[in-house]
Amino acid sequence: MTINVEDIEKLFSQKKFEDVSNILLPLVHHPEKTNIPLWNIFYLIGQSYRFKEDLHNAVVYLGKSVDELEDPLKQTIDIKKEYAGVYKALGIAHQLLGNYDESIKALSTAIDLYDKSPSHWNSLAITQRLMKQYDKSEKNNESALKIYFRNIINKFNNSKNSIYY
Repeated sequence: MTINVEDIEKLFSQKKFEDVSNILLPLVHHPEKTNIPLWNIFYLIGQSYRFKEDLHNAVVYLGKSVDELEDPLKQTIDIKKEYAGVYKALGIAHQLLGNYDESIKALSTAIDLYDKSPSHWNSLAITQRLMKQYDKSEKNNESALKIYFRNIINKFNNSKNSIYY
């Protein structure tokens, strides 16, 4: 049986993080047994460790995922958006470990790849607040809010059911 992303997403939704690790760890050495790209295998393993609060292993596997990404800045916007999620997860894991400089580096890369996600800006602001960089934190929280509201307005504008007054 071939494991696919949908199977893993189902386990995540059921909070069966140990099962995710047990299924995916053997695939690291045999990625040909699945249609999941190696970077995504590492990412999913890293996320399962993060949700199990094993942050050291989370950083290891999320870091391996980043290492497997193919030239992130030269990708299409959809791929950049996916890759940005990997960097954001790595940044959050570093943040939780107290590795704030590494967190800022990863989160800044996430923003460079996809700056239309308020959660990327918010995660960066939280790290900066923890570092007592309050001015930078406030600026990035404001950016997150602007993007959040812009995304809401864009959804209204793109909806055929929206009403204009």
